[in-house]
Amino acid sequence: MIGLVASAGIVSAFGGRFSRCGFSDAGEAIKQAVENNDYEAWKDAMSGTMTEEKFREIVERHEVRSERRESMNERREAVKQALETGDYTAWKNAIDSFERTGRIADKITEDNFGTFVKLHEAKQNRDYETLKELREELGFDKGHCMHGMRGRIRNK
Repeated sequence: MIGLVASAGIVSAFGGRFSRCGFSDAGEAIKQAVENNDYEAWKDAMSGTMTEEKFREIVERHEVRSERRESMNERREAVKQALETGDYTAWKNAIDSFERTGRIADKITEDNFGTFVKLHEAKQNRDYETLKELREELGFDKGHCMHGMRGRIRNK
């Protein structure tokens, strides 16, 4: 019974999106089996939907996403480490590895990097007064810089 309820949820949740997972031809049969509370029909419909080729495609997409996620985490860690050690060159290399850096890569120079490190520390310490002062000193408008970099330098 739990399987049937879960299947109904899957069918209703994914609707027309079954095609991405290899279920496009069987979507209606799966839905009908759930509506009829017919486990055997559901099992038959599900078993005919996945081919080895489709499964390999799913695995390949998963691997690509996992590699991207790992690479992104490594780059974020490099940015964080560079800020914590005050290493401008390492920070610049890490920032430049992102596809989109916004205006931050242009605004932060070797000359003002120390101030940017202090800004990062203030953010980590939730020292909003210092954060505001350092943003102004660096010429960032409200929310600029740390807002745009939030996902790139956040702590885990």
